[in-house]
Amino acid sequence: MPYKLEIHWRTFVWLTIHTLLICILSVSHVSAAANSMPTAQAFDIPLPNIVFGTDASLVVAGDGSVHAAFSPAAPLRVNVYPVQYTYCAAQCNQTSNWSVMGVDNVGYDGGGVRLRLDAQGHPRLMWYTRNIGDHEGIYVYAECNQACLKPANWQKVELAKSRQYSLSDEEYFTLDPQGQPHFVFQNSDGVAYYASCERACTQATNWMATPINTPGFEPFNFELAYDNNGHPRLSFITQPRIEATFVGFATCDLNCTNAANWLVLPRLIHVGVDYDHSLTVNSQGQPRLAVYTGGYTNGPTPNDYRLLYLGCDASCTASKNWFYQLLPLPASYGEDVDLALDNQSRPHLIYYVRGGEGSIYGIGQAWCTANCATNGAIWQNEMLMTTARLDLLEPKRGCSWLYAGQHPSFVLDQTGSLQVAYDGEVICDGGSAGRLIRFAVRRQP
Repeated sequence: MPYKLEIHWRTFVWLTIHTLLICILSVSHVSAAANSMPTAQAFDIPLPNIVFGTDASLVVAGDGSVHAAFSPAAPLRVNVYPVQYTYCAAQCNQTSNWSVMGVDNVGYDGGGVRLRLDAQGHPRLMWYTRNIGDHEGIYVYAECNQACLKPANWQKVELAKSRQYSLSDEEYFTLDPQGQPHFVFQNSDGVAYYASCERACTQATNWMATPINTPGFEPFNFELAYDNNGHPRLSFITQPRIEATFVGFATCDLNCTNAANWLVLPRLIHVGVDYDHSLTVNSQGQPRLAVYTGGYTNGPTPNDYRLLYLGCDASCTASKNWFYQLLPLPASYGEDVDLALDNQSRPHLIYYVRGGEGSIYGIGQAWCTANCATNGAIWQNEMLMTTARLDLLEPKRGCSWLYAGQHPSFVLDQTGSLQVAYDGEVICDGGSAGRLIRFAVRRQP
């Protein structure tokens, strides 16, 4: 049976912080050949940094404005780990057009900041708060309906308790087509719950949590999406106690606050360690899934650290109804993968490359141009940015770029351009100079 979520309130934290943008333009088509992926041409706009930020959640509104939220990578000051929300109305290559504010403090072990916009462009946030020594953390929901750079205009509520530690890259929170918030979490007993609200969602009594029954499994690492009819689709990770790790899938088409209406496929595809997955739904309501396999524990295999694209058109809780494609990319191309579909339901994948062939480190893109749900799919790919290129664009004395491209979040906007936020980190004389959030725009071919 569903249960009511309890309410708690916290105060707001206000901070000032700046942005760094990189605008990426004019990239030629590339084939899927493993050894011929050029880096996109770019020019640098010297804007101030967003420091202490990681694991961005990026959204572009219908009016073209850009919204993003970030988890803290380090404390701003002692015991202050801020949730950061940033907004740009237009001409986002100019630093004066960006504004940033702090919404709350997630604590030392908190994070997982996720952002969505309703149909009117109003921001909705969720994150996980947990401090050192806490036996459990708490999921927090926040919303704003006007002048959202003013802290007083944000309302929030603390909801479900959990023992989770890391929520990096999880899209566990989203809005349905009516703009109502929902999230999936694992409670302190290892049970997955689907939490939903239909009105006045800053009141905890209006939230309901429904268990998703997975006997013998403890799902975690959730990706939640909706079809156009408001039906939830869910991918997740399961690790049975005596078996390997799997990506699973769950679906509900009617009265989803009734646990009996959830159908679950706990073993869709076997993955190794350092896996990732990203779920979306096409215009026909059919699920599409990107999976990074990670490394399998039974020794090296040809599928170690490879990127897959999966889909299903009907009866998707039967694994035989899913198609599988191994993308023509080298190993180590696909970490932290994020998936989106264009207006023709063609997949675009953004991912981190960790020392692939040629010792490349950076952020890459793969996209399908034809036959995308068949074995004859045509894929192209490119590197959007690499650490080597950043060392040329932004030389720093005694320093070099250690990472560029981790934890990407991207949107295909109404013009077809790709807008992406991702992590970058500079190392100087053996020590980190801080993790930054970078922003890039790519005009798609």
